[in-house]
Amino acid sequence: PEISWYSVVDPRPLAAVLGPDDDTFLSRINLLKLLTAVLNTPAPQCPALARAYVFDTLRRVAEQDEDGLPFAPKLRRDLASFRLLTESCGISPDGECWLVPADALHLRAERAYAAWFADHKGTDYAAEAARNFREALQFKPRYCGYINEEGEPVLLPVYKKEKPLWYLSEGHMQLSEPGHMPRHATPLSPLFTTGLL
Repeated sequence: PEISWYSVVDPRPLAAVLGPDDDTFLSRINLLKLLTAVLNTPAPQCPALARAYVFDTLRRVAEQDEDGLPFAPKLRRDLASFRLLTESCGISPDGECWLVPADALHLRAERAYAAWFADHKGTDYAAEAARNFREALQFKPRYCGYINEEGEPVLLPVYKKEKPLWYLSEGHMQLSEPGHMPRHATPLSPLFTTGLL
């Protein structure tokens, strides 16, 4: 089969994903908004591998910095999902992966990353964190159970499953999404919620 080259060697389409030409860019920039922009900015001329490179770079920063992560459980799940994708597709998103010839491996990775981005389109990590942070400011903690020795939650019967749980993990309070149980919770630590009857 004929080997074609990605047509995107010009960095401008990649820059357009982040929106630096927008007059408000410097006033609105933060990590969660950048991750959201990479997911949602329409840029059909930008290869998924180039977008994956930017997203993966931001993912690494987010996982080291952890600012906002306790308030963004969907972001934590998506970052873990993206990390698994990078490990399984055979092409690590780096600064050159989207500039190399489109061999079968790169084409498969391009399709896998494109599908991942399509599945997550419409996500707003900054809004998720802002909403949860506002709720946390008004949070009146109510004990609703604990984490047993095996790391499993033991909940009181009055806990409403559609409410989030606050739990301790690696020395930090974390928030679980409604309907999702805590992950990597500290054994024998309490669980709190606003979801009691």
